[in-house]
Amino acid sequence: MTETSNHNAEKTSDSPLSTATEDAVTPMESFLPNPLDKTATQAKINNSLEQSSPPEADSTYMIRSVKSGDYLTLLRGDVVLAPSEVQGSQHWECVKLDGWLGFRNVASYGYLGRDGSWALCCGAQNHREWEKFHVVNSEAGRFVMLMTHWGKLRPIDYRDEQGAKRLAMVEVESDNGILWEFVKV
Repeated sequence: MTETSNHNAEKTSDSPLSTATEDAVTPMESFLPNPLDKTATQAKINNSLEQSSPPEADSTYMIRSVKSGDYLTLLRGDVVLAPSEVQGSQHWECVKLDGWLGFRNVASYGYLGRDGSWALCCGAQNHREWEKFHVVNSEAGRFVMLMTHWGKLRPIDYRDEQGAKRLAMVEVESDNGILWEFVKV
């Protein structure tokens, strides 16, 4: 038996490790985070809120309402504002086509857009006229999302719909609307 193999044999008797390969330890940093781990996701959000930045194509974001603190969420087929703990889909991939931004939900792969009554929806499979966004910097890392309608930009805000508030493109022609933060994930 060689000196090296004696060393391994001795290790077997003195240690619960039976081979030299078992001495190797995988560093914790090499494990990927579980995307379903809401605690890790929330910690990342809390650490990067100060780093809200204009959305860029080919990046993924959680889009947060400054006023409510809730996130733009695809939940049971509807686009709503919900806390990060909700089991809906809150990750939006930013895309750019012909100078216009679009936001594609990473779970459904549908584009954020509006329906015929101007309410936000997420069903289109292509980035077309009703899925075009322009994002305006309002104040230090906070933005207003605008959509086009007959060549005019209109903000996203709440609209009363049979006593309930619903996210929609609103009639007002201004940069006033919900203030958003784009948190890169």
